[in-house]
Amino acid sequence: MSAPRADRPDGPLGPDDPGFRYAEPVDPWATSEAADPAAPGAPAFGAEMPQTPATTPPWSPGMPWSPGMPERGRSRRIGLRWIIGAAAVLVLAVSATLVVIFWPGRGAPDFRPVEEAARFVPAVPISYGFSAAGVAGDRAYFATADDDGRLGVLAVDLESAEKAWENPAVATAPRWSAMVALPDQVVVISERDPSTDRRLMVVLDAASGDRLWRRPITESDDVSYFGSDVAVLVDRAEDRLLGLDPRRGTVRWEKDSPVSDSGSATTAVIPVTTARDLDGPTDVTGRLLAPASSKDARIVQIGADRSARVLDARTGNVLTGPRPSIADPRDEAIAYDGRLLVRSDAEAERILSYDLDTLGEPKVLYTAPGEHRIGRLTACGAGRVCWVETDGYDTSTAQVAAVDATDGGGLWHLGLPDATTLVPVGSAVLATTGGTPTQVSLIDDRGRAAWTLRGQAGRVDAHDLLRFTAPVSGSPGDPGISGRHVGDDEVPLGVLSGVRTSTCAWNAAFLACVADEDAVLYRFAG
Repeated sequence: MSAPRADRPDGPLGPDDPGFRYAEPVDPWATSEAADPAAPGAPAFGAEMPQTPATTPPWSPGMPWSPGMPERGRSRRIGLRWIIGAAAVLVLAVSATLVVIFWPGRGAPDFRPVEEAARFVPAVPISYGFSAAGVAGDRAYFATADDDGRLGVLAVDLESAEKAWENPAVATAPRWSAMVALPDQVVVISERDPSTDRRLMVVLDAASGDRLWRRPITESDDVSYFGSDVAVLVDRAEDRLLGLDPRRGTVRWEKDSPVSDSGSATTAVIPVTTARDLDGPTDVTGRLLAPASSKDARIVQIGADRSARVLDARTGNVLTGPRPSIADPRDEAIAYDGRLLVRSDAEAERILSYDLDTLGEPKVLYTAPGEHRIGRLTACGAGRVCWVETDGYDTSTAQVAAVDATDGGGLWHLGLPDATTLVPVGSAVLATTGGTPTQVSLIDDRGRAAWTLRGQAGRVDAHDLLRFTAPVSGSPGDPGISGRHVGDDEVPLGVLSGVRTSTCAWNAAFLACVADEDAVLYRFAG
């Protein structure tokens, strides 16, 4: 029998509704913040990190990725997964991670009415095709493509709100799919060209906009890790892993993928994240919007022979394993906080935990009852994993659940019909539900819904979030936005003007979006 479900709000709650606030603050510092909101001495934020897997298919979690605006009238398939692994200084974790240390007395960000800092003419005129924004370091980046597939990128300095550089001729492709903004590079990826059956990956110098290198890749290739020292490409055409120099694109190391008895070399590569990787900004799907700084440069490879091995992404050296009979490459899995967490459906659906240092015998964290199905595995706080559970394929029975990732303790379930996306915010988790209207709920670390509101929300940092009052869209609109420190009241910030919210990216103070005909930079804090 499944654990009892916590009470669920019947509908959207407003600021004056008694159920809108936490009975007790979700974050442990809220009490001291209330007592001394201006208390000094809190350390500064570190780097931002990516989110966890399964929240943003088809890209692997952890790495900052700007999906951009899909072409109208066409469905877009993005097969390339970006995970910027935790590197010593930077991690694209779609897959990497960073954590800010909060101390008692640290106040919420200085949210203020949203202010339009500047609008810019994009490097290439905006068309019905691809457009995206990204924020990394002290710059915002805007990528746009015209009707002929010519892609341009514009870089803007955040503080001065002035153009840093523009490259109106990055490359040309039938269609484009993604932009990734990193401290030292800006990466753009095209969709598959039917004439060549290849995609194009182009890497620009973030300082100047000059093209560093380009590489054709297949539709199924993944960039599973992008650090300051190496980028790991999962080459599925040649059944191998390649460690590439991030500045030159040259091969530093190469490893063949494991092969099954039938000759298959299907593989999955998962970046290792830590609790520090849950603090950077994410969009409403949990996709990391800025690179993270994580010191864990490991990746886990699951082979077609169901083996798993742990590698050093910088050198390609095998650190642990391979161990047989762990998972199929298609099984949902995340590598988090020193453990490999796998959804197994060999018998009943279960969540298994393996120590990454040994890959020894697994710990069974949870076994789902009856015909229940587990999905959306998401790291959601120090040493904890969350997921969405349904009775069969009936999404109306969805529950959000969590358990301790080490010993299986602290299990809770919260009934949340049609839950589709989980985004960790400190020890709490944002859950978005489909249907009409789209709603977002904040669930605390004991499985209680603190509030439920219309729209969608993304993470700003470990304790703060931004909420759009309407679902994000690729069409220009005028949505309202608000800021919120977990445990505090919502702060209305104002209305955005004519922006395509599906292109927006942000950090702790700035919001960058592509609008109908131009690019716009807003300031909402600081």
